[in-house]
Amino acid sequence: MEELVVQVLSPLSTINPNDIENIQILKDAAATSIYGSRASNGVILITTKSGKKGKGSVDISYNTGVSDLSRKPEDIGFSTSKQYFSLMDKARANSGLPAMTPMNVIGTWPKRNPADTLSRAMAENSDVDWFDQILRKGKYKEFNFSTSKGSEKSTIFVSFNYRNDDGVLKNNSLERISGRINADFSPVNNLTTGFRVSLSHSKNNRMKDNGAGSTSGSNGNGGGFAAVNSNIMPWFQVNSANDPTGYWNAQAGFNPAATNDPNLVRDEAQSYRGLGGAYMQYNLPWIKGLSFRTEFSADITQGNSWNSISKYLRDDLKSYVQENSQTINNTNYNVYGNYDRSFGGSNINLTLGTESQSYYVYNKYMEAKDVLGSYQQIGVNPLTKMNMTSDITDERYIRSYFGRADYKFKDRYILGFSLRSDASSVFPKENQWATFKAFSAGWIISDESFWKFEQVNLLKLRGSFGQTGNQNIPNNVYLTRWGDIGRYGNADVTPNGSALSGISSPLRWELTNNFDAGIDFGLFQNKVSGSVAYFMHDIKDLLMLTSIPISSGINGGVMWQNIGKMKNSGLEIEISANPLTIGDFKWSTTFNITLNTNKVLALNELLDRTNKGLQTGETLTKKNGKIGAYFMAEYAGVDPAHGVEMIYEIDSLVYAQTGETVKTGNLIAATSENLSRNKVIHNDKTGLATYWGGFTNTFSYKGFDLNVFFTFQGGNYLFDYGEKYGTTPQRGQYNLRSDMVDNTWVKAGDNANFPELRWDQSFNWDMSKATNYQWVQKSSNYNNELNFHDKYLHKGDFIRLKNLQLGYSLPSSVLSKIKIQGLRVYVSGTNILTFTKFKGYDPEVVSLGNNLSPGIVSYQIPNLKPTALG
Repeated sequence: MEELVVQVLSPLSTINPNDIENIQILKDAAATSIYGSRASNGVILITTKSGKKGKGSVDISYNTGVSDLSRKPEDIGFSTSKQYFSLMDKARANSGLPAMTPMNVIGTWPKRNPADTLSRAMAENSDVDWFDQILRKGKYKEFNFSTSKGSEKSTIFVSFNYRNDDGVLKNNSLERISGRINADFSPVNNLTTGFRVSLSHSKNNRMKDNGAGSTSGSNGNGGGFAAVNSNIMPWFQVNSANDPTGYWNAQAGFNPAATNDPNLVRDEAQSYRGLGGAYMQYNLPWIKGLSFRTEFSADITQGNSWNSISKYLRDDLKSYVQENSQTINNTNYNVYGNYDRSFGGSNINLTLGTESQSYYVYNKYMEAKDVLGSYQQIGVNPLTKMNMTSDITDERYIRSYFGRADYKFKDRYILGFSLRSDASSVFPKENQWATFKAFSAGWIISDESFWKFEQVNLLKLRGSFGQTGNQNIPNNVYLTRWGDIGRYGNADVTPNGSALSGISSPLRWELTNNFDAGIDFGLFQNKVSGSVAYFMHDIKDLLMLTSIPISSGINGGVMWQNIGKMKNSGLEIEISANPLTIGDFKWSTTFNITLNTNKVLALNELLDRTNKGLQTGETLTKKNGKIGAYFMAEYAGVDPAHGVEMIYEIDSLVYAQTGETVKTGNLIAATSENLSRNKVIHNDKTGLATYWGGFTNTFSYKGFDLNVFFTFQGGNYLFDYGEKYGTTPQRGQYNLRSDMVDNTWVKAGDNANFPELRWDQSFNWDMSKATNYQWVQKSSNYNNELNFHDKYLHKGDFIRLKNLQLGYSLPSSVLSKIKIQGLRVYVSGTNILTFTKFKGYDPEVVSLGNNLSPGIVSYQIPNLKPTALG
């Protein structure tokens, strides 16, 4: 971001969008290579506004809006209380058990309130809308002010932003204030200096949703959005006079109204951030074209969070508090020289410099019990029991040297070369340094004298090769490390032992060789323009957190390793056009699409030789396959004769010898054992999209403008945990889907969508005629089931109307009378329509999986659908 290096997932989250002058995304392999390790995930250059020479200006904007979920819970289709009990009655009757009662569920809660009894009749006739208890219509308001002015010797830009968001989750809000000053000065000839400073403060009130000690220890899970979808039943009650909190079974941990009451649960976070930089550049007057520039930037963040829980929600009746404080100091310094000179038909540009960065994090954490007050603070009560305190620091450093040479001849022959060396402290000393090279060439054919095609006013051939590195791993993971063994659950026990948490490993840089070749074109005096390019990213020595055998003795069973090679390749196509201009009416359009193919070239010698690959939960990554290919049994429907789910059998001997999955043609019952032993490698089904893009149309007529923006993505598959548990009765602990009603197997010959309903998934039949055979794995924690089939695997393709905005700019003839330069009013909507076959909340939602298992979804909050007026 100009002279600043920002260490965040999204650089746009650090600045006010109204302060942005332009955004440039670098895709060219050679262009990104000069940034070395910073370019491992691409390069985004953000230029913020500066003052302009001449008369000053003042800009003011205000906008407000409301937001809602892009897909509502009623679209998912949950059962009513009567439907739930009807389904569970059938499940228990088929298992030889009496009818379902509320105690079949409530009785399993260790800390239920004995006084809060609930009869079957009361429960069956109660349909609480728990989503109404935790959701609301979100709203926001935002105010922006900026002013700028400039002279021959200086320019200045000042801005202020205030935004207040009330989220769609009740008691979830965010308030943010930020300000910016950008200034540039030319105090003497050939000297330019300036600074960029941005300060911000944010306060976030959050709804409690899961986490260690979040509500009541081992009882319940906090009652957030995921829980209300999953295991908060419509027949649960909201209030009760039998509980000191006024809520029904508050201590049990299954009442979202209680866990979302700010008088009982507090979850707040505040942060202060200062982001600034200064530069100085001197142009040597005695050597034309030579300049030296030095830049310094700092990104300092102080964050604090508090989490307190009333004793009435705790299983031990002791109030609980967590306090966490984090300080981040990220500083960057560089100095470089630049020589730019033109002679004859040639131009050369040379750059040589050095850069250093330090990144420091300090975390202070405390937790305690038996604290006083409605908003408890650690240290107020001398009798407070301290559970844990910790102070953790993390430091990392990067040192770099870089150089670049660009040459142009007659502005149509273009050559470039760059070299950068980076050293990172996260690697052992012998592997800290890595060097990244880049080459590029371009030829503007349309500027040649022999070019006679007037309709094609631009035709450029270009190609480049560049290297980037990745060092984004935790600190010190290459060393042998010991750590405490942790606590068991929510126990008040200080860890009194240590366990091996890592062994020494000669980690090294992950290296990506990037190649691209393409054409840029302009037709009919650039009424149509665009580019078509082939790209290839060849990655080796991937840094991955991989599972290791339990016999290694490492606590957690994972360690960081350099493992394998991978390639991404495809096409990028961009087209812009101005199809129609008639008088005051104008229509412009842009379209872009990226096509991508992923292939794993190698893992390690053992995994490649056995062809078994890396298995991570629901996925398998192996040589010559795709990263994160789904690895689970193939669903074959419900057996019409017996009402159990069936899967395809694989040849176990072939798999043992070759690592390949070959179906025998037999159908077998989907027992836990069969699901585990008959997994199929779905080579063409992964969580990675194979294409994505956007389509924009802009229309204008006199003062009116309309912008329509679509995005799309496809080729990926999503595994829906929500559907899996919502269609499995088990012991009645999950909300069931309404489409199960009248769609389950009842008698021989039925062609049903769902198997026979059974309590605890216990069936009295399987292929070997054994009795009471478990076809779904039983576990004390059902979220940890490891055996799946692909009935719950769905295409993630979608097309979304991402943004629609209609605006009107008042004519200058009217505004000049009141001395206003410009005034525009608009109304806009985001995520208005989504076209998809995926039946979950959102095909665009962030996956629950890691880099080896993308595409795992459940009940994450979908993208919001805000409507704004400004």
